[in-house]
Formats: sequence, C-alpha cells, structure tokens
Amino acid sequence: MHFKLRAEYFYAMTGLLAIIWIMLPSDARGNTEQEIRLGVLAFRGETACLNRWGPTADYLSSKQTEYRFRIIPLTLEQMDDAIRNETIDFAFTNPGNYISLETKYGITRIATLKSPDDVHAGNVFGAVIFSRSDNISINGIQDLKNKSFMVVSKSAFGGFQMAWRVLKNSGIDPFEDFKSLSYAGFPQDKIVFAVRDEAVDAGTVRTGVLESLHRDGKINLADYRILARTHHPGFSDLSSTALYPQWPLSKLKTTSNELSQKVVIDLLSMSSENLAARKGWYGGWTVPLTYQPVHALFRELNIGPYAREENISFLTILYRYRVWFSMIATALALSFGWALWTKRLVTTRTRELRQANDDLVDQMAMRQRLEEQVAKRQNELTRVARQNSLGEMASSIAHELNHPLTTILNYVKGCTRRMDAGNCNHSDIQNVLTQVSQQAQHSANVIKVMMDFVRDDVREQEQIDLNDIVWEATELVRLETDNRSIVLEIDALPNVLNVKVDKVQIEQVILNLVRNAIEAVPQTSQFPGCITIRTSLEKNAIARVTIVDNGVGVPARIKEDMFTPFVTEKSGGLGLGLSISRSILEAHKGQLQLIKTSDKGSEISFILPTV
Repeated sequence: MHFKLRAEYFYAMTGLLAIIWIMLPSDARGNTEQEIRLGVLAFRGETACLNRWGPTADYLSSKQTEYRFRIIPLTLEQMDDAIRNETIDFAFTNPGNYISLETKYGITRIATLKSPDDVHAGNVFGAVIFSRSDNISINGIQDLKNKSFMVVSKSAFGGFQMAWRVLKNSGIDPFEDFKSLSYAGFPQDKIVFAVRDEAVDAGTVRTGVLESLHRDGKINLADYRILARTHHPGFSDLSSTALYPQWPLSKLKTTSNELSQKVVIDLLSMSSENLAARKGWYGGWTVPLTYQPVHALFRELNIGPYAREENISFLTILYRYRVWFSMIATALALSFGWALWTKRLVTTRTRELRQANDDLVDQMAMRQRLEEQVAKRQNELTRVARQNSLGEMASSIAHELNHPLTTILNYVKGCTRRMDAGNCNHSDIQNVLTQVSQQAQHSANVIKVMMDFVRDDVREQEQIDLNDIVWEATELVRLETDNRSIVLEIDALPNVLNVKVDKVQIEQVILNLVRNAIEAVPQTSQFPGCITIRTSLEKNAIARVTIVDNGVGVPARIKEDMFTPFVTEKSGGLGLGLSISRSILEAHKGQLQLIKTSDKGSEISFILPTV
C-alpha cells in the first residue's frame, strides 16, 4: 500500500516538473541557440515565402548548430524599415531593391542565388508584360496607351522597373500615357488575377510567376497574351524584358564578418540536389555577381541612386544652398566696396603717376649711362672668362697627360738602369719601346680628344664591345698596379655589350676611375690591395661598368663635391679627373655614380646605353 502511494507521488511530481520545464523560456531551459533573422522580400506573399525559403533556413541551422536561422517575410517598405532599424541580420531581395539599400544603408552582398540547372542562360531573371489573350484591343506593346495597367509598386524591380524600361524604349510614359496606373503590392499573384478578371487591361510581374500559377492550376497560360515577348537562349520562362542578375544575399553593417563567412561557405557548398534548393526552385548559390546592368537601368530611368529631383522651388533651392548664397552676397558686398575704394585709389594714383612720369625722364637718362657702364663691364668679364677657359683647358690637358708621361718616364728609367747593369737584352728593349709607344700614342689621343672636347667638336663614334675597352684600358695601368702590388681583377660579362661611343674618351674615363682607386689603396705590405672591374647588363638595355676597391674611401668632406672641378684630396692633384669623366659620359647619354664608400673601400660605376 505504501509502495503504491509512493509510486503515484513520484509520477505526479515528474509530470509537474515536465510541465514547468516546457513552460520555461528557451533561454531558461538552457537553449543557447542564437536566432539569426533572414529578411526575405515576399513578392508572392508571406505563405509562399515561408514555404519556399524555410528549408534554406533549416539547412543553415543544421550547418551552424549554435545558431537558429529564421525567415522574416517582408514587403519593400518593411525591408527598408527592418534594415534601417537593424531588426534583421541578413537581407535577401531583388537586385533593384539591393542597389537602393546599399546606397542608403551600406549593406554588402555576400552571395548570389543560382538559377535552376535547366536554366542555361546564367543566374538571371526578368519580367513579363501581359494582357488577356481575348482582348482584341491589345495586340502589341504600342496598344497599351490609354489602357489601365497594374504593377507592384513604383519601387518594385521585377514588378515594375524592368517593364518601365521596355515601355520607355517603346515611347510609352507609364505615368502619362496610361488610362490608369495602379499599384497592387505583394503578392504579385494579385496582378495576374486582376488581368484575368478584367479589372485592368494589362500588367507586369517577374518571370516565373505565370508558370508557377499555371502549374498550381490557378490560371491557364492560354488565357494570356505576352507583349513585347523576348526570347533568350537557355531561358525557358516567358519574358518581355532584358535579363538581370539573380537576387543577392546581403549582410548588414552590424552583422559580424565571422558569421557572414560561415553562411557564405555553407551556401556555396550547397548542391542543386539539396532539399533546400529543390524546395526553393533554385540551383544553389554562387559568389556575388556584378550588378552593373541594374545600375544601367537605374541611370536610364533616373531612379534609385541616380534620381534627379524635379519641380524644385526657388525657395527650396535658396534654403538648401543658403550657405553658398550667403557667401555670394558677402562676396558681392565686398566687391562693391572694393570698387569704390579702387576708384578713389585710381584718382590718387593718377596724380602720383604724373609726378612719377617727370621723374622717369630723368631716370631714363641715368639708366642709359648705367647701361654703357654695364656693357663695358661685360666685355671685361668675357675676357676674364676666356682666360679662365684657357686655364681650365690647360689644367685638363696637364691632368690627362700626367699619367701616361709618368709611365713613359718610368719605362725609360727602368730600361736605362737595366742597361747600366748589363742585364738588358734586345727583347726587353723592344718590349719597353712598345709600351712607351702605346703610352705616347695614348697621350696624343688624349690631346686630340681634349681639344675636340673643349671646342665642342663632334667626334666620330663607333660601335664596340664595352668589354674590349675595359681590357685595353687595364693594360695601360697594369704596370702601376704591379708596382704597388695591387691585384687587378676583371669580372667581365660573357655576353657582348655593344655600345656606340668614342672609344678613346670612354677608355679615358675607365683610366681615371682605376687610377683614383689605385691612389685610394694604402701602400703597405700588411694591406693587400685589390681592385675589381666588373661589367654587367641591366634592364632597359643599360650597360654598367663598376670599379670596386678596398682602399680608404672618399673623405666625407668632399663626398658631395667630388665631381666638381678642382676638388681633390690628392697631393699635387688637380681635381679634374672625375669632372672630365662625368662630362664625357653625359655627352654619351650616360651617367657617373658613386654607389657606396666607407673606410673599407669604395664602389663607383658608370652606365651607357647599349645598341
């Protein structure tokens, strides 16, 4: 007996607890699912919207278990309010409505609906314009003038704006040429039934609505005449307009990027065979398409972001641009005051000018005397300049001849000492005379080049391998490097570097740079000197010659002016070598550059265009 009472008591308490659990809110029961609201434009009505898109919400909820997706059917006006008040997380609407909402509220498309697999024209849809087939007064689009016409609303994309463009291109103004233009709102089915029941003469809906109602047995397609019928390859639905990109799914600015990314991944992975796709009569989802065709339509109709205001009153313009009008009025007042002040100033200045004119006569006589003095002074400066030019030319020639003459002297002294010592044979004498001849010829070439250079004479240029000039120039300084125990290395590019130059002038540039490097290397047995001459080919067909040494570098106090004439740190130097070299290279459309320098060496190079 006691056991029976205890069992009844247990079952009663269990039932009471179950009822309390059911009555508790979902959050109190431990349901941690977060509701995600997906606003959908319900162009066929709320019931049709939920039936079509509910499976898609269930699909997303099954993929993202921490969220519960819910379809919110909306009209055009409700869609605007929902986005403005941020009561939804995602918006799924037609392209025209999306363009307007993007401009107003900054929503962003993240995916585009794909057409069913049997639609081969792409992810597109259009609109159809129709009347009753037995209405003998309407046989074509032109017959719609002075007839009654029904649309969804002025802002409906597939429900009016697509057809509006066709009407406009056919010379029909829907706001002026119709007997009446009525707005049915959603669902679009009402427009189809209104034409069927002869409430209006014609109407327009988006593609697929007529076929859907026919499949449901609500209408007979044979009862309708399609106006301005357009055939699109791969698109089977009845159409009267151009085709436009399918509906985009968009995120609000307040919707997290992480959630949006998850939704996009799940939608893009949906196949056309998925239950949600089959229930929704679509072929899955794809990346966001371009909506330029929609922008083109809006621009042509002057609607959406491209709307132009008409019939604006003068007071409206005055109020809207009151700041600018105030600035203009202020500017006009200032201009009037400026004119009065200017008139007074002109009177005063005229009087002063008369006085100044008298003074000017005296000044002109004085100026003539000064001009005569200036001309005399200019003649003196010209004479001094010629003397300076002669001095610079003499200094340049002295600089360029110093090294070859010194080399000739060293060769002769060396040969004399060997002859005095009795260890000089015929071959040695012949070798010395050959070297002396080369240096003498080089000196003669230098004199001719310098004279031509000073006179700005145009010397004949020849096409030659820059590597050959480098090898020949190094032979002229080989004795100097050997006497100082400096290793002279040539790292020449294997390829031919054809340049069109004055060979002697470019050879002189290389000699100047190498001899500067020789002077920079200390003459100590503990410090092995090394000079490397490298040739290379850079982009844009530019040949480069680089001289690298491990000397003491360029002193910082002359680094900025090292290419200036008579700037030098060498004892007894003239400071003309780099200046002359730069002038020669610039005459060849080249350039001399100091790449880097430090107390561990310097790197200087020049570039020339190849042919």
